Amino acid sequence: MGGVLGLLFSPLFLLNKVRSNVFEILALCFSLAVPVAVISSLARQPWFSIGLTLATVISVYIFALWRGDDGGTPLSSKKKILYAPLAAVVLASFAAYWSEYKRLPDDVPTLIEMLGDNDMGVHTDAARKLMKRGKEPFLTALHHKNPNVRAVAAHSLGLLHDPSVQDVLIETSRDADKYVRMWAAFSLGRIGDKTALPTLQLLAKDREEIVRSYAAESIKAIQQK
Repeated sequence: MGGVLGLLFSPLFLLNKVRSNVFEILALCFSLAVPVAVISSLARQPWFSIGLTLATVISVYIFALWRGDDGGTPLSSKKKILYAPLAAVVLASFAAYWSEYKRLPDDVPTLIEMLGDNDMGVHTDAARKLMKRGKEPFLTALHHKNPNVRAVAAHSLGLLHDPSVQDVLIETSRDADKYVRMWAAFSLGRIGDKTALPTLQLLAKDREEIVRSYAAESIKAIQQK
């Protein structure tokens, strides 16, 4: 939204066309604002994200047209153009980090329940927070009655790259839910132990195409090591 607002106000900048490369400047404004928009959105505060992105667009534009920088100086040589975007990225990162830990609870049972949330942002944030506690929360979550919880747990175990969970993932690969089997196949590939190949070869013949696809990718990844 911040980028959209900046784009809508672009004609106002063009009315004061003091440079022949004003279009290049505007392209630079929006390019540098993209990472700010992405990172600030993680804070889940829409108006903060919109305001910070729009402020970045305007700041870059002002720095690019700063008096005393005229005379054909290439934009690439104006290091101070990067000041505002870098400051905005740092601010957005702190806001996103703080927002995650302020928003999410600290107790493991509640975080495990949140793994089953249909909102990708919620269950991803919960999984990221649980990862700081190691594999144990996810091993517990693999026995949850909600298949969404089991699926996210199987996925997260692969992201930990812990070989000690391979046997558990092999057992999980027989889960009734296709997405749990899919993420078990993914995680076995991430761990990369060749002893998982027989299990992955069975998953490559699974009745569900998405499971077969992930199993094939994992087999390929292990064989290429």
